[in-house]
Amino acid sequence: MRKFLYSACAILSLCLFAGCSDDDTPTSNELVGEWHLTEWSGAASGAFDAYIHFLDASRCEIYQKVDSPLWQRYNATYNFDGETLTGIYADGQPWGSSYSVTVGNKELTLTGGPEGNQEVSTYVREEIPASVKNSAVDALGTRSEQRRLL
Repeated sequence: MRKFLYSACAILSLCLFAGCSDDDTPTSNELVGEWHLTEWSGAASGAFDAYIHFLDASRCEIYQKVDSPLWQRYNATYNFDGETLTGIYADGQPWGSSYSVTVGNKELTLTGGPEGNQEVSTYVREEIPASVKNSAVDALGTRSEQRRLL
């Protein structure tokens, strides 16, 4: 009986430790929510501001004011494999780059672009103001002359 108890405890311990993982790769669930751009190292002409709302594990809305006094809203789908973020706008145009992602402590960092000219953008988890959502011009399916942030 004693051997049975020792064996059962050993098997239970192995099962418990097998479920543990050192993998701290971010998931799509960590992206879901609203993010506000706070820093951008890429070249931008004029004042700009942006928010990204990751609606679920595959859809997002991008609110941006880039080279324009008006907020624009772009709908897009995205794919996140735990390391790389890619996306396609609703009009079929792919994002300008794929992005490596770092998520931590309510901060999201996207790094992307050609080698030697990479842009690093930092976002903080922050609710998108109703004034931005309500005043945004829907760029869905339109060919905008405005620069797209992603």
